[in-house]
Amino acid sequence: MFFELIRSALCPFDQIEAYVPKKGKILDLGCGHGIFSRLLMKKSPSRRVLGIDPSMHKINIARKKAIGIKNIKFQKGVLDDINKVKFDCITIIDVLYLLSPSEKTILLSKVKKLLKPKGYLVLTEVSSKPSFLYDLIKLEEYIMVKILRYTYSNGKKLYFQSDNHYLKLFKRIGFKKIRFKKIQGLSPYPKHILFMGLNS
Repeated sequence: MFFELIRSALCPFDQIEAYVPKKGKILDLGCGHGIFSRLLMKKSPSRRVLGIDPSMHKINIARKKAIGIKNIKFQKGVLDDINKVKFDCITIIDVLYLLSPSEKTILLSKVKKLLKPKGYLVLTEVSSKPSFLYDLIKLEEYIMVKILRYTYSNGKKLYFQSDNHYLKLFKRIGFKKIRFKKIQGLSPYPKHILFMGLNS
């Protein structure tokens, strides 16, 4: 419970939710405890949400928290475990810093293939500006991933990228009508960048 309160204060889930279609199939990639997945259903029961995460521990927590909520499902896995399903929107919140630049490209290319025509990718990452706050975030995540091992990372490495890097990546993969804006949660720290791309 304490973790969810802190996570919700630091991450602007409510603002991110506003960019997700109000109905249709939604994939919450790297869903963790399912905080955002449950918020999606709370705001619009017309959605059908699938949350996936490589941590069985987190998936078990997500399932317990979602008991009684219709049209929501959680499964342990990664994107390659999703087959023959197309989504209206795929959300990725504070996940890509765990992937190398080449892995980011591969993942987002696969995401694009799983989106329906005119489907959306909604992605957020911590903003690289101001640099002193960004450095603090890096230290916190280093502790979570490499020391406490609470956050899953296959290689136990961190790959933080600049805001501009993600803009270029969206364009290179072929997303259209790319939008981005700075957002933040209840706490003024950290600031996030929300990226939104349309599948052609």
